[in-house]
Amino acid sequence: MAFQPEDILEGGRSIRPFLPELLGNDAVQVDKQLAELLAKAMAGQQVEQQILEILKSHPDTRNWIAEFLSNTKLGKEVLIE
Repeated sequence: MAFQPEDILEGGRSIRPFLPELLGNDAVQVDKQLAELLAKAMAGQQVEQQILEILKSHPDTRNWIAEFLSNTKLGKEVLIE
């Protein structure tokens, strides 16, 4: 299933408040990485794959982003029909 770059960026932005709950002590480092990548995205760089790699490297964030993207894709399909 292919996702739109904006959906991945939105997932990267949306997960940040949940990182302490999901990752505990690792949250600060992951949040810093996401903040840097999201800033690069604002400057026009393609960072979606890097965001996914960071989030997929931790089981809890992998599950979170998978659910987020699944709901995003489903939501768009419902709107189209």
